[in-house]
Formats: sequence, C-alpha cells, structure tokens
Amino acid sequence: AGTIATGEATIEDVGWELFHFILKIASGRKKTWQDQWGIHNALSVFNPAAVT
Repeated sequence: AGTIATGEATIEDVGWELFHFILKIASGRKKTWQDQWGIHNALSVFNPAAVT
C-alpha cells in the first residue's frame, strides 16, 4: 500500500498483485511465512482468560 501512497502504483495494480499472491499460496506454489519457518499454532478465536 506504500506504493499507492507514493504514486508508484494504482489501487488496481496493488489489488492484482494481492490477488496473484493469494492464488500462489492457495495453489501451493508459494508457502506461507508460518509454513516456511515451521511455526504452527492452533487458531484461538476466543480467549476465556481475563483481560487485565
């Protein structure tokens, strides 16, 4: 998004870059950061602990 702010790219250009990035990950041609480094955590949507 920094390239949009500087005028180097349009919103449409960055949108297409993001779209192709997601397709690469979904097709298995690119690994996610977590897969690349072997970090696997269970997704915790709700944490019942008290917020202090």
